[in-house]
Amino acid sequence: MNLQVQRRDSIVFDLDGTMFDTRPGILSSLRHAFTGYIEDLSVLQELTIGPPLQTLVQNVAPNLSKRCQDEVVELFKQHYDSIGWKNFRDYEGLTECLQVLKDNQKRLFLATNKRETVTINILREFDAFDFFEGIVCSDSVEGKRKNKSEMIESLIEQFDISARVTVYVGDTVSDFYAANENSIEFIGVMWGYETGALKNVKGTPLLVSNFSQLTRLLVA
Repeated sequence: MNLQVQRRDSIVFDLDGTMFDTRPGILSSLRHAFTGYIEDLSVLQELTIGPPLQTLVQNVAPNLSKRCQDEVVELFKQHYDSIGWKNFRDYEGLTECLQVLKDNQKRLFLATNKRETVTINILREFDAFDFFEGIVCSDSVEGKRKNKSEMIESLIEQFDISARVTVYVGDTVSDFYAANENSIEFIGVMWGYETGALKNVKGTPLLVSNFSQLTRLLVA
């Protein structure tokens, strides 16, 4: 099938690294949380943003005890929920893209590893909340943390989305795999946190370099 003319009725967006650059706020809160737990905070600068919080903490300090890792997670949440989440910026062209998609009767959804409270805060701060018909976060189901594949599956089931005309827009290899596991198309953005890895991933996903290009593909 020619991807350039494929019908796309439902678009599921990732948030971190796709819609917004949230890295500054996340790093600030991680530095706060890890102070006193690791000696060299500079290792945080090399961290890939995108995985769930617990995974991020384990990646930074795999030798910390489970109790200490849990403490770091809680310290991060306290700092990020009150201060850190505010330190983000949108990628150029996001607002125009969302508006054009809405004007063309596209159904918009969000699947993100972020927790629900801060996700909604960011969307409302940016006046983007009302663009989305459905939002699923890692903690949307109480007592159960969902991975990206499960989030997309949940959206498909809850909102009666046809996988055949649905696309997931993300910036990481795990986003690509989550789309594949749900038999939906994936479009990778080249302004996010894993641009190099996406270029080399087996399966050659469709890649875009800016929101203008993405918008043209989605409304074609």
